[in-house]
Amino acid sequence: MKRSLIASLSTLLIFGGLLAACGELTPQATSTPPTSKSTDIATSVGTETATSIPTETAAFVNLDRNVYVWTSSTPNFVQIAATGDAQTAYPSPDGRLVAFIRTTDYQTYNIDVVRSDGADHRTLFSQDQFLALPRPEGTLSSAPLTLQWIPGSHLLAMTTRVVIQGPGTLIGKDLLVINADDGTFDTRLTESAGFTFAFSPDGKYIATGLADGVNLYDANGKAAAPAKFFDFPEVNTSSEYQYMPDIQWSLDGTRFAFFIPPVSPFFDPNGTTRVIEVKANDASYTTPIDTRMQYQYPMVLSPDFSFVAYTVITDPSIGAADLHIASMDGKKDVIYVPAKKTNQFSWSPDNRHFLFAYNDDRVTVANLGEVDGAGTTIPQVTSMRGGGWIDATHYMIVDKADSGWQVWSGQIGTEPKIVYSDTITDDGTTSLTINR
Repeated sequence: MKRSLIASLSTLLIFGGLLAACGELTPQATSTPPTSKSTDIATSVGTETATSIPTETAAFVNLDRNVYVWTSSTPNFVQIAATGDAQTAYPSPDGRLVAFIRTTDYQTYNIDVVRSDGADHRTLFSQDQFLALPRPEGTLSSAPLTLQWIPGSHLLAMTTRVVIQGPGTLIGKDLLVINADDGTFDTRLTESAGFTFAFSPDGKYIATGLADGVNLYDANGKAAAPAKFFDFPEVNTSSEYQYMPDIQWSLDGTRFAFFIPPVSPFFDPNGTTRVIEVKANDASYTTPIDTRMQYQYPMVLSPDFSFVAYTVITDPSIGAADLHIASMDGKKDVIYVPAKKTNQFSWSPDNRHFLFAYNDDRVTVANLGEVDGAGTTIPQVTSMRGGGWIDATHYMIVDKADSGWQVWSGQIGTEPKIVYSDTITDDGTTSLTINR
């Protein structure tokens, strides 16, 4: 039964590193977070969670900003929260809980949690707690940046950003871990600057990506490798944000990998991007691929690290690019789709099939692809806005149709069916999140 890091898939999937503004965060002397200690990750999974079979669960937030849930035992999405202010929802690894971020003004935030049957709705991390987190003087508040369930647990790992007036993003230095069963939390680790993070599928390791290096910790935040065991020159993004590598773990938890673009990707169009693969047991690393890849376009490894999907720009004026599927052993690299503006890509757990989408006029065309096989359009989908895999053969797609929003559920080899629909014709941001 697969059970790895939760994958959050919003209507506009962004591949590559998370974005952060340059600059340090200076804590306010008078702003100290409440002290509350979570259970260690190694002992955090309750008896019921540890012994029950995980339930495939997907959460959808519509334009009315309410939360809907689908499980493998229900035919369609069912509304479980009607708060009207939900931003993104995250089903727990066992499918029993759904955490969701709430905001009405994008300055003040709550994190709520509810059972997947709609019962026991409560606030898990309040506006007051966000306000109490350390942040520079003169800033407005703190807000959730990245929220992930730790595999096999009811623990939520969170990084934060500082809410400021004006453009830019300041990312906090702490990784917080919140116990969704009792509401306690602690600071699991602190970095020197903003960072990305990813837990290994077994929950034993945490890898973090900074603007100039990568670190590895054990589950409780103790260093498992020398500080910045892999370092690299900062990437010139030609903007106010910093590039920080987005960490991806192999499904067996023995390795993780990330992408390092050229120093000046916008001014060095022929510069190459390195794929760095790291062994978790000793932090030794290799560079299986070093080739030209389009910065900030889809760069995605298959779950077993056998293949990588990436794009190479062909017409900068319209953003057209060739979609490549390459084997990590260097023996094969084929142009799977030529000269399209590919903007979404998601591998199946079978490491052979994948969903991808490209822009065509005003719609985003949904496709199902296969390594060594031809890609096929999914004609039922009007304009794909997000998608992902429930298991090796079962996928879901968010669709913006003329009549409203829909979520399609499909199996490889069969026609998809609608499992959610509404009559909201406005455009906007929705989110689909799957607990795998």
